[in-house]
Amino acid sequence: MAVQKVLILAALVAAIAVASVGTERVVSQNGPVDRHDEHQAEALLSQGRKYLHQGQFEEAEALLGRAFETYQVAEDATGVAATLVVLAQVYGDRGQGAQARAAAQQALRAYRALGNEAGVAAARVVLEIG
Repeated sequence: MAVQKVLILAALVAAIAVASVGTERVVSQNGPVDRHDEHQAEALLSQGRKYLHQGQFEEAEALLGRAFETYQVAEDATGVAATLVVLAQVYGDRGQGAQARAAAQQALRAYRALGNEAGVAAARVVLEIG
């Protein structure tokens, strides 16, 4: 049953990643964000997911923290929310239920504000699992 929930969550997170591809270019206070930064954040998020699935939670948390910061600088709300969902999974797997719920609730609020139903569903799944 737990494996099934993880597979469902992985599919939802993948759907979110696909849905966020091709979104409009974000402009920060300092001008357009370099696409390299966006790609770097995506790579960090992807690697963080990989470490999560391998049970390497400290490594996952470190990379996801960097992805979160990079998405924040780029003002990419979808990327921030997706990172929060994965961070919630890391916290939950580490037995840090309060942090897991806080991250998932923050992601849920962000996805609702964006009108991203797939993201809302992913955040809800994490809240239910955690």
